[in-house]
Amino acid sequence: MSAKAFGDFYCYLHCMNLLSIKEHGITPKEYLDDVRKEPFYYRGDTSKEAQQKWAERILESIYKYHGIQGDGPNGHNDLLIREGIASKARYKIREGAEFDVNPGLHESIAILNTIGSQLLERVLPAAGSKLSKALTLLSRSKNVSNTAPFKMIIGSYDLIAPAADYTVLSKLESALENRLVVSFEYEGSRCEVDPYASFVYQRSFYLVGLERYRKSTESSLMLGDYRTYKVHNINNLEVHSTQSFSMGNQKDFCLHDFLSSSNGKMVNGGETCEVVLKMKRDTDGYNKFVDEYKLSECQKIEEIADNHYIVRAQARDSVVFKSWLINNADCVEILKPLQLRTDVIQDIKHAMSVYAH
Repeated sequence: MSAKAFGDFYCYLHCMNLLSIKEHGITPKEYLDDVRKEPFYYRGDTSKEAQQKWAERILESIYKYHGIQGDGPNGHNDLLIREGIASKARYKIREGAEFDVNPGLHESIAILNTIGSQLLERVLPAAGSKLSKALTLLSRSKNVSNTAPFKMIIGSYDLIAPAADYTVLSKLESALENRLVVSFEYEGSRCEVDPYASFVYQRSFYLVGLERYRKSTESSLMLGDYRTYKVHNINNLEVHSTQSFSMGNQKDFCLHDFLSSSNGKMVNGGETCEVVLKMKRDTDGYNKFVDEYKLSECQKIEEIADNHYIVRAQARDSVVFKSWLINNADCVEILKPLQLRTDVIQDIKHAMSVYAH
């Protein structure tokens, strides 16, 4: 197969993809303007008139196969309509038709819509807008039922998260992309921050940045410390468009590494530590955290008794892990590390005192 033939193949495929995603269809000129940007386009050395005629032939040949009374077999014809002729023609998918450029994708549309809908509230505005458009195209390309036998269930009680200001989110997204300094009011202080990254935890947005200074009515501090901010508590944010920043020695800042340190303890991150647990066995000798689930891949059973297991595993030193220990105190006892055991006991005693009256 020649290079020209391969080029034509990719140009045809590109045209069909455009037809599948453009709600109002495309004209030869619109197709040509788009395909020219692709590396496989090989007709750039020909005249404008020749390129325009070529684009017309591409669209017309696709229409003759997939269009009304087209040459394609049943299921592949009567999919496209044409309005106008030649250079003025507009080609688009017939209403209600399924133009399966990628059948495998269409089989996954229900799942993609389910996942995408739950992601929308977990991404910043510009990324969310792109995702929303993609979901709209998916929904339009095939009827999507809300009864699809798939759903993601979150692992904790689904609280209504505090809403972050859309304008603040948009400004932060721009500052993150362009490495621009921001300043804002936070917990009674005015802060100036180099924004490094953002993340979502339990449907709330967070900002990680290097705090340059913090000014309150009582004091003004030059800090230079990393800090994590709840975006819904940020007010009066200003992006300093003429003041960019360099991460210096932190140019390779990694959000994953940051959250895997003690900085992530409050958001289900934290440092990894070794834990020793006593897992109670039920009357059938079963404990789901040994016989079904694992705390970590390296989990080992060090002792098996009639009524319990002793298990050694790796866990993150996080508030969430401590809550998990408390929630499962009827069948899980933390033995080591001792400080974590002490913290759990204190929290349980405090909870008991609340309900003691």
